[in-house]
Amino acid sequence: MSNAVNDNTVWDNSNIYSSLDDSKIEQDLESVIKKTDELESISKEILPALEDLENKANSLIGTVQNFVKEEHALSIQLRTIATFARCITSTNAKDEKAVALLSRVSKISTNLRKASTPIEIFIDRISESQLKELINHEELKAWEFQFRYGREMSDFQLNNSE
Repeated sequence: MSNAVNDNTVWDNSNIYSSLDDSKIEQDLESVIKKTDELESISKEILPALEDLENKANSLIGTVQNFVKEEHALSIQLRTIATFARCITSTNAKDEKAVALLSRVSKISTNLRKASTPIEIFIDRISESQLKELINHEELKAWEFQFRYGREMSDFQLNNSE
């Protein structure tokens, strides 16, 4: 009796992308990069306000709400591309195009995450009433637990200058 396993797994994700050569992948990545750059600009605008949240937080709530929604949408888009590539590498780990795509998605995800850091600090430091205002948006109510957990963990995080 042979211990060999015949794996005939075939992933059909053609409803997402037709192949690694699908031009939509590049279009989606370029769109995410552009939007990440925009979020990074917003993040840089918010960074100075972290030193004076008492006076500046209220005027930034709407901006932060929009940032969180956009960042979430971009994260989903990146995870979709990564999942598509991982389906390929799960059956052929040496597929150079899929591995390169995963590496590229990882780099873009890192940039998106970096742009989100000042927003997370903002959310961690605003007052309870400001947090309630932030989550008083239909799309952000589901984020309440994560925001509150981040606030609890903020005592263990470095500040901006560290």
